[in-house]
Amino acid sequence: AAKTVFTIHNLQYQGIFDSRFFSLTGLPKQEFNINTLEFYGDINLMKAGLVSSDQVNTVSLTYAKDIMTPSFGERLDGVLKQLESRGQLTGIINGVDYAIWSPEKDAVLARLEKKEGKPFLYSADNLQGKYNAKIELQKRFALPQQQDTFVLGAVARLAQQKGFDLVTQITPALVQKNIQLVILGTGDKTIEDSLGGLSRRFPKKISVNIGYDDELAHLIEAGSDSFLMFSHFEPCGLNQLYSMRYGTLPIVHRTGGLADTVKDASTGFVFGSYTPQAALKATMNALRTYSKPIIWKNMMRLAMDQDYSWNSSAQLYVDLYNKARGSSSAVSSPISFLPATEKELVETLSDWQAARNETLLNPYFWQAQWKSQSRQTSLIKAQAGQEIVGFALYKLSERPALVSLKALVVKPQLRG
Repeated sequence: AAKTVFTIHNLQYQGIFDSRFFSLTGLPKQEFNINTLEFYGDINLMKAGLVSSDQVNTVSLTYAKDIMTPSFGERLDGVLKQLESRGQLTGIINGVDYAIWSPEKDAVLARLEKKEGKPFLYSADNLQGKYNAKIELQKRFALPQQQDTFVLGAVARLAQQKGFDLVTQITPALVQKNIQLVILGTGDKTIEDSLGGLSRRFPKKISVNIGYDDELAHLIEAGSDSFLMFSHFEPCGLNQLYSMRYGTLPIVHRTGGLADTVKDASTGFVFGSYTPQAALKATMNALRTYSKPIIWKNMMRLAMDQDYSWNSSAQLYVDLYNKARGSSSAVSSPISFLPATEKELVETLSDWQAARNETLLNPYFWQAQWKSQSRQTSLIKAQAGQEIVGFALYKLSERPALVSLKALVVKPQLRG
């Protein structure tokens, strides 16, 4: 039978519906029971996915532990504890694409460099570009352009989860110091209004851009000295990973993926209890450390040396898929690699397009030893007996590689 791995990102979003809509699922009435879809009298699609899967993972080890508690389990902690007791729950940290999020390669910084005629790209060995990015950031956010000011940045969805209640509570104390705060984000209207009010109250200290702008997001990562992530909970978090690569030391609440990736007084600053007092203490500690250039630069270098690329995480997913398949060995599957004619490629794509509404689409990773001496497009037919249950298009590599299966279409009624 086909195997399933269910990956949880944020447990808050479960797909809960009134039980009156059960008939729309097309499932037999007996499927609405406490062991599957039923959830406190409602339908819960995530719960059904969890209990029906062979393996379940989430996007950090600590979040996998957090969601087994009443505080973060969103009423599914009992189900998740059962899965963990059976060896079916784990956590794998997300990865970063350093071709996009790296101060040596950042396309936004490269464009600024070309436009302004001065360095914006930088590395741990040459930080001049970061200093220029800081002045540009202050300019963009209409703040006084001062190199010695400690600039705190934040890019986030403006939601209660992201800890902006703590940010607003400690701001009056922050503005008494040589600190500026720049925030980019959109979301909860109450939070937007609160942050907007603070920026109007302290126009030389705080600047807020409501919305999302990819160029500004990159500039905040490059130009800030520290990055705020006060999340009440955080499945993984990516901005702390970006920030470390940019030498922008993150200040984080010890939860979920933040706890797994940021080391206090080493690659950033971490506070434990979710209180304004703890958040302020960590921020003030960062400010004091910033006033000690040698220590600060050593921390920057250590943070920039961290590797959270997909290299290791992708292999962990391969291992997890193998575990779900009941095997710890390398992927071995009844797949034949057949050179495809243009006609076959067109027919395959047509078949896939026609089947989309009645099939399941699942991404996989496959390890393959390519024997081709030149690049070519090939059609891969995955067969179970005489039934073709999947199609995939690849660009074959000249060497062994881990490649992403672009499209695997499997008819639900077929079994491989």
